[in-house]
Amino acid sequence: ENHKDFEGYSLSFRELARLVFMIRADKPPEFLSAQQAFSFLPIDPDSTVKQTWDLIIMIFLLFTTFSVPFSLAFIVDSPEYDVVEAALDVIFCTDVLLSFFTGYYANGQYVRSRSKIVVHYMRTWLIIDASGSIPFDRLAPWAL
Repeated sequence: ENHKDFEGYSLSFRELARLVFMIRADKPPEFLSAQQAFSFLPIDPDSTVKQTWDLIIMIFLLFTTFSVPFSLAFIVDSPEYDVVEAALDVIFCTDVLLSFFTGYYANGQYVRSRSKIVVHYMRTWLIIDASGSIPFDRLAPWAL
């Protein structure tokens, strides 16, 4: 429903870049109120965008479920496969980061508090998500 506030408004590339830098600096741009600038946060878990993202993640997980054993059994060593694997690593790590900004329901109430979202995610899914998303096989050689 919040998108109706911005109907008919367009941004040039320069304005978009300025907006991104201002949001990253936690400073809303002057043409938006603080509430409008950050109205997309937290991410609504029931939104079409989030549901679509989750579906895409599930498809990639299904692909990974079959591709990893296949590559281990047949020692797939190709640059194309490495690119796909690296892209999937980035996507899965992005999903972990997005989870820190996704609201949740507790006792039938939608929780929007950023601190509560972070604590809840850290206590529930973070270890499982991070252990399956962080590419330890790619990071281990750098640690040696």
